[in-house]
Amino acid sequence: MRTPLFILLIFGFVQMVSAQTAAEIKNLRETFGPEKVNWLVENRPERVAFMAYQNSLGYYVAEVPPEKEVTFTGRAADIESLYPQLPPVTDQLIESGQWGMLGYDLGQSSNSTYYSMDNGKMLVVLPETLIRRLFEQNKLK
Repeated sequence: MRTPLFILLIFGFVQMVSAQTAAEIKNLRETFGPEKVNWLVENRPERVAFMAYQNSLGYYVAEVPPEKEVTFTGRAADIESLYPQLPPVTDQLIESGQWGMLGYDLGQSSNSTYYSMDNGKMLVVLPETLIRRLFEQNKLK
């Protein structure tokens, strides 16, 4: 009886990976290298699906609320790349939706992290626990 359930779970994870857009998988390959991402797709499809989700949906851009004091971790433009092949962080890269956050040194935080942007807005990076919860909720839809 466990075999069919296991097969259904694996099939569901494979569908989840195949549901990721080609651009999200391409972004992961450019960040981590094609060998590592291809291995993850074959052996840990749920992990690569979460990484693709986190990479593209783990942050957002917002207006700085005038009625609240926001403590910024730093400037978005000063976020350092973890890999030499990645471009520097710019407002345009972030707002275009082409920025993949996993290739950059954002530190670990249990709360959202705020970075000021040169255009007067702020980059909000969500904590991994919240991203995982949103990912799990999205899987159920």
